[in-house]
Amino acid sequence: MPSLLKPRPVKNSLLVVVTSDKGLAGALNANVLRKAETLINADQSGKNRILLTVGKKAHDHFERRGLSIRQSFSGFGDHSTLEQTMPVADLVLEGLLAGEWDEVEAVYMNFRTTLLQEVAAKKILPAARES
Repeated sequence: MPSLLKPRPVKNSLLVVVTSDKGLAGALNANVLRKAETLINADQSGKNRILLTVGKKAHDHFERRGLSIRQSFSGFGDHSTLEQTMPVADLVLEGLLAGEWDEVEAVYMNFRTTLLQEVAAKKILPAARES
């Protein structure tokens, strides 16, 4: 079974928190950050949380709280290109394959319609087959 599909015991978990760079998004950033904080504080499993932030608001939020951030990315804007986002994907995949972390979770705003956006928190790696 490929490494990206194989479940394993979780000692280290990468949490990717995605926000905007600016605060012009209303409650979007606050809701994402609140959900990420809830995940971090509610975790009683003893696993080590490693933070990767996408967006200046996430970086600033966790830096003010003194949490260690593995790496931060910003400057993507509304319409990102593959070349801009590849460094994020490369870091996530390389760390998983090298054993730096055993799972990857993401917290982000899921845009459903103009009137409905919801915070999503999902385990993205190792990938699971959807039924």
